[in-house]
Amino acid sequence: MSREIVNRGRERGASLRPWLLAALAASAIAVVTPSGTAVAAELAAQGEDASKAARPVGAVYLMTNNEGSNEIVVYSRYADGKLEEATRVATGGAGSGEALHSAGSVQLVGERFLLAVNPGDSTISVFRLRSNADDDTRLPALIGKWPSGGSTPVSLAAREGLVYVLNSGPLRALSTDPAEPTAISPVEGSIAGFKLSERGRLALIPGSIQPLPSSRSEPVQIVFAPQDEAILVSNSASDTIAVYSLDEETGVARLAAVHAGHPGSGPSHMDTPWGLAFDTRGFVYSSEAADAMPDSSSVGVHSVSERDGQIVVRSAAPSLPINQTWAAGLAMTRNGRWIFTANMGSDSITAIRSRIVNGQPQLSLATPSGTSAVTGRAPVALALSRNDRYLYSLNSGDGSISAYRVDRRNGALSELHALFGLPASASGLAAE
Repeated sequence: MSREIVNRGRERGASLRPWLLAALAASAIAVVTPSGTAVAAELAAQGEDASKAARPVGAVYLMTNNEGSNEIVVYSRYADGKLEEATRVATGGAGSGEALHSAGSVQLVGERFLLAVNPGDSTISVFRLRSNADDDTRLPALIGKWPSGGSTPVSLAAREGLVYVLNSGPLRALSTDPAEPTAISPVEGSIAGFKLSERGRLALIPGSIQPLPSSRSEPVQIVFAPQDEAILVSNSASDTIAVYSLDEETGVARLAAVHAGHPGSGPSHMDTPWGLAFDTRGFVYSSEAADAMPDSSSVGVHSVSERDGQIVVRSAAPSLPINQTWAAGLAMTRNGRWIFTANMGSDSITAIRSRIVNGQPQLSLATPSGTSAVTGRAPVALALSRNDRYLYSLNSGDGSISAYRVDRRNGALSELHALFGLPASASGLAAE
């Protein structure tokens, strides 16, 4: 988040609360069984469980975003949800040296590819995911990097061989004057589309580079609408969500609408929209940071539909106040029942339940306080494992990643452990 947003919060009397320290607990369990047979059976069961827990079954990926040399950090994910760093792989590009206040800078594409932005040299890196002979940690092998179609890429969206990138810097356009081959547009931010080949190579789609609709721009995330041919972009500076209509044949996206108002009873009313996530019914949920005002963040929900050939976006329910500060990254279970927000100013995660009543979403907090878990300092990104059993938080304030077990019945989070050693610039988070 920029100085402008933070200053706006200060001018309105905001002061970010002191960082909370995550507490670590250890527990021991003693089991007494009445017979030798029972003891043997119990030990066998424990051995089987321990064997499963000791074998990596997936991976978690993020990027260091180091200035000069960006890297992908790969963690092996074990069956019990815990992580262990496996390796680091250079992206071939440069980071910005600062934590990105964005979402989706690292993206898994199906079972084969991993993509990452390089804000420092305005490129996109593509990796092929290769199986590990020893376990199920898939390791990335760099295929190459390509220009992002703009400057300072911060977020990616991908599906079915199509990739769109969100660039936060000035749009550089070709000039007709040979003596001055490039010119910088006054518009901050743009999108660009690419075809992703079976071999993992990117090709810029002609006509896909489009400016963002507001010159006052701090774009955060770009996502595809799963049920309609549309692309959405959240903009924290202009308090809007831009909607682009996507041509299926050409892959070109054109601005269709700008969603600004929110009639909710919460304090944000589309104030500083941040993370975006779609459920299976086509509703899109947004975290709303409210200019980092203390305890003023909320979550909004919107409907995206096509009517008479036009993409229509409307608020679907009132914003839900979550009693936390600076809601940023957002993650959702695959059934759309639980939404989680990373709250940078509160060092916390909030769990929110979504229910569909008479065709409309209704939101409620899993805990009245809004604090479902305490994190490390300044959590900026969240990611769920592919089975939704585990949630991971990237904490930019202390260079850590925290792991939690998710109770899918009530949204409760139980902390497993935290790993440290990441640079303050670490950004993006993807899990499988």
